[in-house]
Amino acid sequence: MLNHKTVCKTIPVIVLLLLVITSAAFTSSAANLGESMLALSFTDSKGTVLPYRLYVPDDYSEEREYPLLLFLHGAGERGSDNYSQIASNVRIIERIVDSSDSEHDCIVVAPQCATNHQWVDTPWGDGSYNQDQIPISKYLAATVELLEDIQNEYSIDENRLYVTGLSMGGYGAWDIITRYPNMFAAALPVCGAGDPSKAELIKDMAIWAFHGALDDIVPVEGSREMVAALENCGSNVIYTEYENVNHFCWHNAYAEPDLLSWLFEQSSENMPDELPETSATLNTTETSDVNPSQTTSGLKSETPDENTTGSTEGSGAPKTGAGSFAAVLSAAVVALMIIVFSRILKKREA
Repeated sequence: MLNHKTVCKTIPVIVLLLLVITSAAFTSSAANLGESMLALSFTDSKGTVLPYRLYVPDDYSEEREYPLLLFLHGAGERGSDNYSQIASNVRIIERIVDSSDSEHDCIVVAPQCATNHQWVDTPWGDGSYNQDQIPISKYLAATVELLEDIQNEYSIDENRLYVTGLSMGGYGAWDIITRYPNMFAAALPVCGAGDPSKAELIKDMAIWAFHGALDDIVPVEGSREMVAALENCGSNVIYTEYENVNHFCWHNAYAEPDLLSWLFEQSSENMPDELPETSATLNTTETSDVNPSQTTSGLKSETPDENTTGSTEGSGAPKTGAGSFAAVLSAAVVALMIIVFSRILKKREA
């Protein structure tokens, strides 16, 4: 039978080993993307410096036109290291890079927004906003110029430009497609919000939006209101709302089995007429009752920094990568502890 000293010596060793293994699994994909994606920098016409990562397929050929995916990260990945934006939350990029399907060959652009700035200068806790009262942010404007530069340098299919973003980047995805409705063929906004009054501009675009019903960072009404406004315009928008999921719904969204096949079928010349089967699509009747003008005053919001419009840097900013990792690790440790002590109790009973 295990004695007290043996248990005390064994548990720390097992926990330490678990930490090492889990940490290695968490960082390996980021390391691979770090090797697969070029680290570059772009300066726009107004002098804004935009670090970005660029993925170009290994078999890239100028004889072929490639789709392009723009990935807009969340608030927790802001900075200037040109790495954080691909270090977490990028399962969709990993799926593209790791895919052996030539139909999924794609150029991926992942810019990094600077600390104290946002893709859209509005508090993310407020949900829907009036785009006419908010000029395009300097980093989203720089991103638009960056896309134009990349299209000039690489062989890009101008009918197959896609955008996705999560959290702060979800706002960015909605904002860029309503400001530039003729630029993108498809969008995958994840737990963001936009301006429902602009829905008419993007009613013919292929859009698959996602949100967690229990989101306490970006109110789920932000997505519901955009979807309701689009449906009222006759859009074939797809909306997947995860019933028991909080803010970190991108783990669900970017793991959707049909995500890549649906995305790469989209072209501005071929608007979709069939909806993919999803694991938790919200019924149309649930979104049609949402009033696009309703407020979200009762929901959690973040207070902008006094010196930077819309900034939420500080303890209130959601750390979109580390939080989910800590939760998984904690659950694993607890599970291991339960197993260890259950075995001890069985030996004692024996």
